[in-house]
Amino acid sequence: VIYAGTLNRGVYKSTDHGVTWAATGLTGVQVQAVAADPNDVNRVYAGTRDSLMKSTNGGTNWSKANLDSVNVTSIVMHPFMPDTVFVGTNGRGLYRSFNDGATWSILVDGLSSARIAEIDVHPTQSDTLYAATSDAGVFRSTDGGDHWQASNNGLTDRDLGSLQIAPSEPNVVYVGTSKGQVFKSTSHASIWSDITRNLSFGVPISALAIAPDSSNVVYVGTGPLLNLGVQRLKQTGLGTITSVTTGTAPEGIVVGDFNGNGVTDLVVANGGENDVSVFLTSSLGSVLTRT
Repeated sequence: VIYAGTLNRGVYKSTDHGVTWAATGLTGVQVQAVAADPNDVNRVYAGTRDSLMKSTNGGTNWSKANLDSVNVTSIVMHPFMPDTVFVGTNGRGLYRSFNDGATWSILVDGLSSARIAEIDVHPTQSDTLYAATSDAGVFRSTDGGDHWQASNNGLTDRDLGSLQIAPSEPNVVYVGTSKGQVFKSTSHASIWSDITRNLSFGVPISALAIAPDSSNVVYVGTGPLLNLGVQRLKQTGLGTITSVTTGTAPEGIVVGDFNGNGVTDLVVANGGENDVSVFLTSSLGSVLTRT
């Protein structure tokens, strides 16, 4: 099951790895973030420009999740404690709920209140979280979000648009910046190295995804100025770059085995239009076919 937020048509859903899509019960709104429970795909949150919505029946019905007057930019449901939900906003900081959205608290200890571009939870250390911001770089928490510290050693551009942890090697973290740079840390975000080289021609990094079986294979969404689509980085640094044209700047990339053949596929949500591209791949992304 794949959920996709659209520019002005709400949330769409696919149950056949992206071959066909159908509207859910949330329509006619701009959806900027979507997150499904990793243990129950029928539980899903959607963030709009002014509220947080929730469905418990696969998107058929939606209700407000008690977080209004916020411009939602990112949502994470905790993989080990699915009733714990984190919501990043544009200018209102980061919120957390321990009870599946019934009540919320704002996390302010050491964390910037600017735009929270992305949140990620460490896949094996449940209390470790990372937040990428648009003005102050990366923040890390080791106590479930109660306290945060800036973690920007080596990060020369702190206007971030994306952050991802490598599933196969969670000490490896990547961030993308508004100036088109990609930084990599192999030390839980303690120290960063610029691995951009000739990747993005200076256009903003709009999305990142990492192959589930290799921390050195990274998919980078670039744009919107040149509409370069997705570029694939292979090996440490940028040993190989492969471009995949998607039409416009990707706002989100999700990796996974969506057709059950044991290799990594890409789901690319294109910015500025109601369009989701699903690329079924082989050889870690070197051959892609759009459905």
